[in-house]
Amino acid sequence: MKAVESEVFAAANARFRSPAMVARTFVPPEQFRILTRPSHTVMVGPRGSGKTTLLKMLTPEALEAAAAAKRFRLSEGLRFTGVFVPSDIAWSRQVESLGQWDIPAEVASGLFEASFAASVLRNFAAAIHERLTREIPKVWLNVATVSIDRELEGRVAEQLALAWGFELRVPSFLGLRAAASERIVALGRAAAAMHRTRDFTIIETLAQGGGLIPDLTLALDVIEALVPELRGEKWCLLFDELELAPVEIRRTLISAMRSVDDRLIFKLAISPYSADLSDLVSAVGAMAGHDHDEIWLSYGHKAEAVRFSFELMHEVIRERLGQEANLESLLGDALFPTEDESETTTELMSDIQASYVRGLYEIDRSFRRYVNDSVGGADALLSSTGQERAQHLRKIMPLVIVRLAFRTPDDSSSAGSRRYRSRKNPHIYSGTTALAAILEGNPRWIIGLMNALLDTGPGRIVPRIQTGEVVRTRNRFRALLSTIPVPVGSADTRRGLLSLIDQIGQSFRQNIVADDFTPDPVGTFIVDGSASDALLDALGSAVNTGAIIYVPDSDSSGLLTSMRGKRFRLSYLLATGYQMPLRLQRAASLRSIISKEPGDDQLELFNDY
Repeated sequence: MKAVESEVFAAANARFRSPAMVARTFVPPEQFRILTRPSHTVMVGPRGSGKTTLLKMLTPEALEAAAAAKRFRLSEGLRFTGVFVPSDIAWSRQVESLGQWDIPAEVASGLFEASFAASVLRNFAAAIHERLTREIPKVWLNVATVSIDRELEGRVAEQLALAWGFELRVPSFLGLRAAASERIVALGRAAAAMHRTRDFTIIETLAQGGGLIPDLTLALDVIEALVPELRGEKWCLLFDELELAPVEIRRTLISAMRSVDDRLIFKLAISPYSADLSDLVSAVGAMAGHDHDEIWLSYGHKAEAVRFSFELMHEVIRERLGQEANLESLLGDALFPTEDESETTTELMSDIQASYVRGLYEIDRSFRRYVNDSVGGADALLSSTGQERAQHLRKIMPLVIVRLAFRTPDDSSSAGSRRYRSRKNPHIYSGTTALAAILEGNPRWIIGLMNALLDTGPGRIVPRIQTGEVVRTRNRFRALLSTIPVPVGSADTRRGLLSLIDQIGQSFRQNIVADDFTPDPVGTFIVDGSASDALLDALGSAVNTGAIIYVPDSDSSGLLTSMRGKRFRLSYLLATGYQMPLRLQRAASLRSIISKEPGDDQLELFNDY
């Protein structure tokens, strides 16, 4: 029975899956090797890029499941115990509520810091339990083998509760977790009571800790005093989805990454853009004497994502069918040539691709002029070899494919000013490498789309079904984008962020499909220095959802503290809806791409000084 679409994508969301469930189908990308280092890390990626999955894979529960499954290996075991801390949208709501209740700023700050610290300590208590109760081979978790009895566990829990000011009802690590939960509830009730009574002394009996980092340091000292085998062991705080957390939390963690206690490691996962990330970037860059890494889960260049897409597509098939399968046999070859074809492969251009060249040569006068002027005709182009073939045929082939698929013939009676064929579901975006490029390493998209394809039945999946599923996946993504508001002042707020994306995509389509043929059309954009703050916020939302992709310079950071002067492209999933080839195109200024039409009453997107 075919899965309901929402269920397909919910199943791919690691937020709703336990670490053990995540481990059973985990395919490690290249970035995972970096993440396993015992160093501070900032991991940057848009929604659905796998940040949560990667963090959960560092926990004892996930390592135990991965060791049992024996599906992949670590080069060496982790040298730290992972403590997964999911970001809670309630944190932001709590900050907002405290402000609305007119609680004095210093009291509100104390309440929130105490609540945040209790949330982290709750997860830390659970991690201690996981660390000491799971048997994980050293090739997965390379730490000392420690076993403690119930009596010693109770003593440690009691001392930690005393250090943190918690009321321990059950003397165990899970009892300590429950005590932390009780503290969080008590802090919420205290805030409500202060709002009603205006008695702000209530906080004095609840916010007794010294702050998150002092509380963690004290906890490690207590643990090591009672369990000497754990002396010097490293503990890694894995903070997920920090874009959902208030600025106060981000600032706390910035300071934490510069902590002098080398037993604590921090790995922070965050979306690529936020206007207040400049402090984070400067703090990470200024961490003299501390090792730190940056991991980037967005791929500006197609080849970087295709490899991981292949691996995860294979894994979905293995998980569903219980056997290995040849992707090419299942999905067929893609019409678009790959960017890393060998000279031998390019010499053997398929008859179908040759028919596209001849077909466009017949219907497109501007393409015919280009070919005649460049190499002397279609026959000469198709028979070219070596450097000449690479310079001309391989470069233009993706453009030839989309123009023939979507452009109205010049001699058509319906052409006039309309240059587009009304083809809703062309099959040019099917085939193994095309799907791998379109899904561009996004685990949620890959898992969702591949499961939907496999639901159609056994055997080869024909192009019609593949492209139909690409369209459905794209439409779900567009529906999400339409719910994200554009800045106040836009003339078209009904379609949200999608209205801005459409402006960009339709401009690219005009240049690639409708205008006179050029081997180097515009298909990426650079954000102008005069872009308004409202436009930057909209573009930031597009980056964080994966609608547009940052194309960095070789020495650029994945964290975007400013959009100005940066180069971006549309995601290849969205690009299929604007009839674009699956490759990186030339850049132009954003202003030239979405220039305001005379008399248009849309948002003023640029500041003219």
